[in-house]
Amino acid sequence: MLIDVSQSRKNGKTYVDSGYYYLSDAVPAKFDKSKVGKKTKGRYIVLYDYGILGYYKITDLGLSEMTLKSSSGGNEMHFRRK
Repeated sequence: MLIDVSQSRKNGKTYVDSGYYYLSDAVPAKFDKSKVGKKTKGRYIVLYDYGILGYYKITDLGLSEMTLKSSSGGNEMHFRRK
C-alpha cells in the first residue's frame, strides 16, 4: 500500500512524503515489494523510502490510536484517528 506522511517542522514548513509499506511478523533483511498490500496483521510496519529499508514495531494498537517505535532507537510515534 502507498502511504502519505505529513510532518510539520520547527521552521513552520510541512513536508509530505510517500512510500510503500507492508505488515510483517518479523524484522526483514530487505524490502519485499511483493508483500505490499497482502497482509492485514503483523508486529512491524516495513517501509522503503529513498532506497533505505525502515521498520517500526507496533507497540500499541487500539480502535482510535496506534503507537510505533522506530528501528533506529528510542523514537516513538503516536497516531490518533480524527
